[in-house]
Amino acid sequence: MAINYDGLNSLEQFVLAKYYMTTQVYRHKVRSISDSMIIRGLELGIEKEEIDFLNRLYRYQDTEEYINNYLDYSDERVVNELVFSEKSGFAHEIFKRLYRRELFKRIFSEKLKDIIIDEKTKDRIINITSKENEKLRKEIEKAIASLQPLQCKKEEVIVNSFTIKSVKEMSKNSEGEIIVIDKKGNKRSFEDESTVFSSIDESMRDMYFEVYAPLEYVDYKDKHKKLMKLREDILEILKEIR
Repeated sequence: MAINYDGLNSLEQFVLAKYYMTTQVYRHKVRSISDSMIIRGLELGIEKEEIDFLNRLYRYQDTEEYINNYLDYSDERVVNELVFSEKSGFAHEIFKRLYRRELFKRIFSEKLKDIIIDEKTKDRIINITSKENEKLRKEIEKAIASLQPLQCKKEEVIVNSFTIKSVKEMSKNSEGEIIVIDKKGNKRSFEDESTVFSSIDESMRDMYFEVYAPLEYVDYKDKHKKLMKLREDILEILKEIR
């Protein structure tokens, strides 16, 4: 694929728009919290509570019966069964919150570079949702659940980490390979021709660590006070990781 030189600015704007869609929409706190609650609810329903229809739906089997059952379900049906058919349990309570739009609150959000911990611990934190760090994740969630402003069940605390790549890295494997034909008819890559993108350090990226939980408060002042206290306590928990 190639574009003429006079289309360069339009392509730059398109790439920037994609980047801001990621930072402002896909990584918006409501989206992140909702996604995390859905995943946690399903995990608890399958692994802890062993809800029959979830096991039949999400534990893959190479059979025609499994495929037919899977095709019979939709997102709406899953939500309805968890909210209205199940009468108790973590999966029921979490999906009831989602149904009522009573989302968990983001009680902690920090760039990893601003958290004073060693690099080895940072590597574990940024991969906190991986299977190999499951034990550490559960230990952190249990410790946070016991903090005074929360006092909730450990299953209701969700830790999350994610990386937002630089706009240059994000576009490298798609728009970065587009050829720009300059005024003399020469062919150059978009990355080389664009002043905007050639000046960006590709290695720059933001890595975040966040915590979601059912925090209750009476007003803004109470919310601010509790969040400040939680921030201090969570930072201490992270510093104690070995």
